[in-house]
Amino acid sequence: AARDRCVAGTALQAPDGIVARGIGMHAPASLTLDLSGRFRSLRGRVALDGSLRGLPAEGSVVFELRGDGKRLWQSPLVRGYSSAVDLPVVAVAEVRELELVVSDGGDGFAGDRANWLELRLSSE
Repeated sequence: AARDRCVAGTALQAPDGIVARGIGMHAPASLTLDLSGRFRSLRGRVALDGSLRGLPAEGSVVFELRGDGKRLWQSPLVRGYSSAVDLPVVAVAEVRELELVVSDGGDGFAGDRANWLELRLSSE
């Protein structure tokens, strides 16, 4: 996982342009965050990195959020040409460990540069 960068080392790109903040991963991958129950909600969006446009393997992934091992949210299949998917407001109150999971979309892992974009945890 790479903070504020695509796994290729470039700036994060959403379908609608460059994004300053986020986490770049390559499926299959997961990242666990220690929340210690300090937050109430999470917002953000997900997309495959825009650097894939025009490449033979545009990728496909499924994003998932797990709180203490339980599924909190799962995206539809996201492809390289898809628009960014907005997360609903995901309740994380009392969640100790939040896991960001990216799985291959079923066509192999080539091009599976997955971005968690503009994630915002709130304690309100």
